[in-house]
Amino acid sequence: SLPHSAAGQAEYGKEVDINDLHVGDLMFYRTYKDEPSHVAIYAGDRQIILSSFKNRRVQYYNIDKV
Repeated sequence: SLPHSAAGQAEYGKEVDINDLHVGDLMFYRTYKDEPSHVAIYAGDRQIILSSFKNRRVQYYNIDKV
């Protein structure tokens, strides 16, 4: 079982270089806190899949624009 929060889940992973990501890897990042507050799925070709609260849907984003 994993914690509910992104910050808690991130504690179970390990940091890797952005160039070493593999399809399906989870990517934790900060949006409004000093700790990870959101999770995305790496989809390959510098794209991530994440749910957008603002747009209310799941979308692909370029990793360099998040």
